[in-house]
Amino acid sequence: MPAFSLPSFPPLLLLLLMLLLPSPSFAISYCNGPCTTLNDCNGQLICISGRCTDDPDVGTHICSSGASSPSGTLT
Repeated sequence: MPAFSLPSFPPLLLLLLMLLLPSPSFAISYCNGPCTTLNDCNGQLICISGRCTDDPDVGTHICSSGASSPSGTLT
């Protein structure tokens, strides 16, 4: 029966983790998230200058809608 050699275990574990864990390049980005291709952005967002943003051709306003402060009083 062959004995385990400790020096070979860490590289094997590292290889296994690299194969099982998802790569950051496969991540889907949201508003202002990093991107390199059109498919890197979520939903109707598009990759412009390396950032996910609204698609002007579709007319989305997901990222540019911003949060506005409420006006008036609640009763």
